[in-house]
Amino acid sequence: MATLTLTDEEKVANSFLSFDDASLGRLVKYGSLKIVALADEKNALCAMTCAMMLVDMAHAANATTLTLELNNANYDGEGIGDWKLTLKRTKKNTPKGTHGPT
Repeated sequence: MATLTLTDEEKVANSFLSFDDASLGRLVKYGSLKIVALADEKNALCAMTCAMMLVDMAHAANATTLTLELNNANYDGEGIGDWKLTLKRTKKNTPKGTHGPT
């Protein structure tokens, strides 16, 4: 991860426009990497949320597997093909507080 090192003058400046080109470049790089990191965290959170919803659906149906098929899927107006998601329970639940074998 990039670090942002500023001079004392830059730290108290009222505007980024007073930064020299090198400091302004570091600020842009630092900010861009922060945005990417936050987007990656958000994507991971969204994926985990979706996964938990699918697990909940399978559990509510007392199923050990769940398969969903998406044919002719579209994303943002573009065809992205056929997809098949398969969810499979790999360990049976155990009583709270125990960590016994499956």
